[in-house]
Amino acid sequence: DSHFDQFYLIKYCNFYVGTLSGPWALANLFKKDIILTSTVVFNFPIINPNFINLPKHFYLNEKKLNISEIFDLGLECAWNYRDYEKKNVTLKNNSSDEILKLLNFYLNKKKDFKDFKNYSFYNNEKYKEYLIINKIPIWY
Repeated sequence: DSHFDQFYLIKYCNFYVGTLSGPWALANLFKKDIILTSTVVFNFPIINPNFINLPKHFYLNEKKLNISEIFDLGLECAWNYRDYEKKNVTLKNNSSDEILKLLNFYLNKKKDFKDFKNYSFYNNEKYKEYLIINKIPIWY
């Protein structure tokens, strides 16, 4: 619960696992490998080549949305849950099994990420090489 503990633990950790909340920025500052889970923001710049992103699951009328559909709905950077409610989109956090699979992916030094270079939404984004979206495991 203390900022000092967070600072100490992140400074001496091998890698950081968490959400896109306050402590990840400290891990980024220390140039730690970062594993983000249950994210909802896809066009957030991260100036760290050593991160992996595992977004929440987005559903519209019980159909899981792909990333292009999320961008088409304008939800690639929606911090307010009312934005999802207005479009009848529900979110589901990553399961513990998915997070465990992600940790195995990271620890086994996998580099199989989804390729977004041919997607119009990706190519239209400024600073695309730093977008959080570009490090999603291929199996997601």
